[in-house]
Amino acid sequence: MARKRTAPDGAGQRIPLAPGRRAAAALRKRRFRRPGQPGITGAMRTRWLVCGAILLAALAGVAYRFDRPWTAGMDQMGARYSIIARNFVRDGVLDPPLRQRTHLGQPRPGVHFTPVHTHPPLVPLVIAAAFRLTGTDAAWAARLAMLPAFLLALFLVYRLGASGGGRRRGVAAALVFAVAPGSGFYGAFPDPVSWWIIALVLLFVHALRPWTDARAGAPGWGRGAALALVFAAGMLAEWHMAFLVPLLLVLWGFGGRARRLAPLLPLLLAIPALLLAYRVLLPAPEEQGGYLFVLRKLARPEQWSLAYWQTVLRHQAELLGWPLLAATGLSLLALAFRIARRRATPLDRRVWILLAFLGLLLWIYPLAFRLHDYCHLYLLPPAALLVGDAMLRVHAWFARRAGRRVAAAALLLGLLAWAGSAVHHTLRRDRALDAYVMPIQLHARVLREAVRPDEIAAAPVGLESNESICYYADRMMIPMVTTPELLEALKGSAFAPAAYILAPSEASSYPALIAYLDAGWPRRDTPVARVYDLRPPRAARGGEAGPEAAVPDVPAVRGIRTRRLGSRVEIHWDPVPDPRVRRYRLYFGAAPRQYVVHVDAAAPPLVREAEVCGTAYFVVAPVLADGRIGTRSAEHSIELESERSVWRTLAALAAATLGILGLHLVVVLRTRPGSPPARRPPG
Repeated sequence: MARKRTAPDGAGQRIPLAPGRRAAAALRKRRFRRPGQPGITGAMRTRWLVCGAILLAALAGVAYRFDRPWTAGMDQMGARYSIIARNFVRDGVLDPPLRQRTHLGQPRPGVHFTPVHTHPPLVPLVIAAAFRLTGTDAAWAARLAMLPAFLLALFLVYRLGASGGGRRRGVAAALVFAVAPGSGFYGAFPDPVSWWIIALVLLFVHALRPWTDARAGAPGWGRGAALALVFAAGMLAEWHMAFLVPLLLVLWGFGGRARRLAPLLPLLLAIPALLLAYRVLLPAPEEQGGYLFVLRKLARPEQWSLAYWQTVLRHQAELLGWPLLAATGLSLLALAFRIARRRATPLDRRVWILLAFLGLLLWIYPLAFRLHDYCHLYLLPPAALLVGDAMLRVHAWFARRAGRRVAAAALLLGLLAWAGSAVHHTLRRDRALDAYVMPIQLHARVLREAVRPDEIAAAPVGLESNESICYYADRMMIPMVTTPELLEALKGSAFAPAAYILAPSEASSYPALIAYLDAGWPRRDTPVARVYDLRPPRAARGGEAGPEAAVPDVPAVRGIRTRRLGSRVEIHWDPVPDPRVRRYRLYFGAAPRQYVVHVDAAAPPLVREAEVCGTAYFVVAPVLADGRIGTRSAEHSIELESERSVWRTLAALAAATLGILGLHLVVVLRTRPGSPPARRPPG
């Protein structure tokens, strides 16, 4: 009888060694294993394969459009913050500190462009770091700076689901998050309202576990300091992070472990206050009151209408897809049912905090959520957590009746069908932008050839994707110049354009401006644009009076009075006693005698929203029936900084906080552990 071959393993024991490569591989695995260490099981391999597939699905959705150039729509936001990041790389970040400059080329002395002062600087700083590391300022480098935040958000969705309901719920939530249409389309989107702020909000909610979950360990000073650092980083990413403070006050008010938040609350309140004071007290006049201006734009009751909520629903359907949106709605009903039955889980409490945070933003800041669909990305993490939990509950219910294999096959087919629809949705949105790629590159080449780095071009409002064009041309272009009067006002200011550029299809939209340009300056036609050279002086027109020429026999407007109504401006004037006057034209500008915007009014007064911050200069001129402009009035100014609507915003924030407090009271009373009600004996 042949003697069996044996060999020592890592635990000091001898095991039989059978011939063959499989036995040798098994021996090597056991030899390098520590005593008592379990082996790799089939469940672990399955979990790793599933997690790897989820990660690959998320990266595949992002990689599809990772190297696409900046185009129209939301890509203009990426071009804008890439311009700011490129100026950080060129000019530095400390002189002046963290000013987000939007100039292009090499602006000549005296030309000062208003920087972005309504968003914190973390996102352009991260993009600038990516430009430094990669050595290029291409679009893919800017998207590379957002990819770590997207992957961190994916991991935190898994962690929130796993810590609140087990690993399977974490995996299910991560799967839903990875294949949602919004993740693929906006997976590497450079904007302050994007994955950096969302990832930091998720990290903050995950770090709150010691104060909300008894099984998470005692909340020590180290965890409190980490929570404060995460909050400060979120405030540098986007000021929306400040809306977590009312939720912390609600948690603290209900006692329990949340009472230990008391030492942290003054610090968390001081961080946004210090940042706000820093932004308000900046020395640059155009930046003073930047954040207060944002606060004044928030609480507008006239925007909380049925049309607003219809827009919210449409944007949610764009980012989630109708199947996921319907599943989210059903999951919300199931959540309410569990709360009513006192069966809420720790996962439900985390989802409740995220939904309350989104509700505050929808209530207090309706303007952003009405104009930008990517602001609705805040719903994606709680929707993924809810739908992932619902999928496992439905799978368990179906498996008890039809068998595990049938339930698993049905779930897999449903996921594949939904993932296919999400991919189709993303591809459809991308194809809509494909038509802009070549025109943007050609327009950028025309703009670069038309003006030097220290010059400025002008263009009409119809020129699409002007920020993307300016980014690739590295030249400044002023849009919305559609009348001869606006062009003349610019030529007399520090922003005097050296060229005027418009697409051939836009010529029919501005006949007065085209006739004015053709009569005065040389023109050069290219395949994609018409270029007027404004450097030489304007040619003589033989005494012809254009439509914007002043009529000397019409008296000027007098008796101009201004009044502020919260965030609105009301301008009164005395009507001109001339039967030829049909309407009035008001010219506005941010500097004396530099008017870049005009507004027509049939009669006094004119009531408008204060769309700019600081001092506005304006004049009023009568307009005759034949379109001629009468004599302008004397120049007046008005301060557009009104603090009244700031108090209205704070009042709306307090009202929304009290509303969440009442809802949270219901949740706490329903989920607080206690003895179940006594049941009546049968019979």
